[in-house]
Amino acid sequence: MKVTIREVAIKAGVSPITVSRALNSPDLVRPDTRAKIEKAVTELRYRPNPVAQGLRSGKTRVVLLVVKHKRTYDPLLFEFALGVSDTFQQNNYSLLIHLTPDGSVSVDDVTGRADGVILTDIEENDPRIEKLARHVPVAIFGESTLAVSQVDIDDAWGARLATEHLLSLGCQDIVMVAGDGRALYMKHRIRGYIEAFTEAGGNPTIAYGSLDLIGGETAIRSFGRIPEAIFCASDGMAVGVLRNLTSLGIRIPIVGCDGLQLGEMTTPTLTSIKLPFYEAGQKLAEAILDGIQGKEPVNIRIRPDLVIRESTHYWEGRTSRCDSSRNEAASPTLT
Repeated sequence: MKVTIREVAIKAGVSPITVSRALNSPDLVRPDTRAKIEKAVTELRYRPNPVAQGLRSGKTRVVLLVVKHKRTYDPLLFEFALGVSDTFQQNNYSLLIHLTPDGSVSVDDVTGRADGVILTDIEENDPRIEKLARHVPVAIFGESTLAVSQVDIDDAWGARLATEHLLSLGCQDIVMVAGDGRALYMKHRIRGYIEAFTEAGGNPTIAYGSLDLIGGETAIRSFGRIPEAIFCASDGMAVGVLRNLTSLGIRIPIVGCDGLQLGEMTTPTLTSIKLPFYEAGQKLAEAILDGIQGKEPVNIRIRPDLVIRESTHYWEGRTSRCDSSRNEAASPTLT
């Protein structure tokens, strides 16, 4: 049963007005009285009504999360939204997801509905940021030259980790399977691969496809040859690549990027760059709440980790080049 402010007042031995004042303007209440109220709130597990608080303060206590609608279930988006939502709940805020095919959002979508906006799927010179920032606090999952809070995963670092791991196995012909390069995060993954491979004296080769199993299968067929190793820009792509090569009896080192549980279910299990989406969601929620309170914007970059599994573990510690274990009896042409 929901605890009321009157019950808190009775337990603390004060009036309901004093409890309300302590919750909304604590500086106006004597420290000893405030301590009694805080104790009563804790013991009764009282939670203020965010709608009522919003009516009194002129705030909605809601933040709009803008995301693009995707054809398939996106576990990373779920993980990210969970990080945002958990942080909002701890601060008596609510999350409203604004789902559109292209991630579009207007000022009218926000006015009167939310105190702030979190934007995802950021593109270079994204026009949404400046348009909304004139009217409401904005935080972005990505990067921008504009003075808004921005939290991002260091995708270039992750791609570098993957490429350097494959190089450490002795591979000299490493191909990247990438997605649409318009999104900034994909540009960073491509850049990380190119920089790491070029620094090692390699000649970067990139094939493009959709960020799913079919995209991986389609991209690898476009190679026309069997590389020594492959770095995929998503775990979904990597599974498609694994499936295609396995059907040909070919085994080469493969690294994905996401760190999904899916990688634990493949044969072989998938080495992957683990992206900290839940943490990114938490940081973005904290950033937008600070922005709503008028605090300075933050700029946070979170580095991912490399999770090594069977798809590359076989080659670790071997003295010969990584391509020596490929099935030479298999067709050299990918079909």
